[in-house]
Amino acid sequence: MFNKLLARFRPKPAPLPSKPPAAPRPRPIHVTTEEFDQLVLASDKLVVVDFWADWCEPCHVMAASIQFFAEDYDGRILVAKVDVEEEPSIAERYNLMGIPTIIVFRNGEEIDRHTGVVNIQQLSLWVDKLIISNEYTSE
Repeated sequence: MFNKLLARFRPKPAPLPSKPPAAPRPRPIHVTTEEFDQLVLASDKLVVVDFWADWCEPCHVMAASIQFFAEDYDGRILVAKVDVEEEPSIAERYNLMGIPTIIVFRNGEEIDRHTGVVNIQQLSLWVDKLIISNEYTSE
């Protein structure tokens, strides 16, 4: 009984501070034909572009890798996506024969490409080599 009485007079603990809202996760940017030259070709960063379509199952498999890749390389490179159904002129411009296709651009020029599904590790190794080769050639 005495403990119940004491419990009434004990100060209540302060509420825990609420967590600040989580920062949004970096995502690949979706690029249209109108934006392509300005966002991709004029970028001063290495740009990795995933060409895909909604009906393409391998493209959906690849989407998770591209998302994680964009998070891992946030601030160092630009990661973009182009829907070839919505933007056929870009697909035509780069002579895409299959999707998913990833094209890497440096200073507005295509420097490498890969067609087919790659996992996050393969994608990271491939792009890391391109980043390193740029560091040696730009000095």
